[in-house]
Parts: sequence; structure tokens; C-alpha cells
Amino acid sequence: MAKLNQFAELALDLAPFADFITIYTEEAHPTDGWAFRDNAYHIKSHASLSERRSAAEHVAKLMGNAPIDLFLDNMENTACLKYGANPERLYIVYEGNIVYQGSKGPIGYKPEEVRTFLQQYMPQKKKIINL
Repeated sequence: MAKLNQFAELALDLAPFADFITIYTEEAHPTDGWAFRDNAYHIKSHASLSERRSAAEHVAKLMGNAPIDLFLDNMENTACLKYGANPERLYIVYEGNIVYQGSKGPIGYKPEEVRTFLQQYMPQKKKIINL
């Protein structure tokens, strides 16, 4: 979540050319698990989809008015496991195919790479992603 503001800015800048979504998955550093001592966020492990939704609502507030649709992974963490997204990862999907897969975060979570990738396509495409 450290670079969430960069992702939100990216979505604000490039919304005319791409659709942006976030899938909220299991909490990477829950306060009742493996957490940083100085963690700015105090979120427990999700025991139910309702608890995951509450945590996701906090994330939605952090994204402000950025045009990002927010989805929840199921409690079996299917999306997280399928896409290797623990704790976070960026993807670009075009016509049902993954055309960009970022490295695992937090080190590999680089919204600036997504910006560069999309800017290369923008002159050729009216809208990159149409989900």
C-alpha cells in the first residue's frame, strides 16, 4: 500500500486510455500475524469476507477519487494464488491476455513501469483495456 497513491495518480492520468481495477487480497502484514512494528495500517487477518470488505473500504478511501474499481478476492485467495500477487503485483490485460506482469511487490510494484507501458500503446489505441 506504500505506492497506492502512485497507482491512484496513474489511474487519474490515464483513465481515458485504460480501465483500472484493484483486487483486495489477504492482508500481507496483519496486526495479529507477521506485522511491522511501525506499520501505518492496523488491519487484522480477515476471518470473513465481511472483514475483508471492511479493510478494502479503508483502501478505497486512500485511493480518493481515482477511477479504480475495487474487487475482493474470495476467502480461498484464488486471485492472489493464481496471479502470484502476494503481497501485491501489477498487471495489464489487453483483449483477455496478460501483456504486462510486474514483479512481486513491494520492491517489484512499480506504477511508473505501467505508465511507460501504457504510454507506448496510447498513440495506437483509443482505449487499452476494455473489461
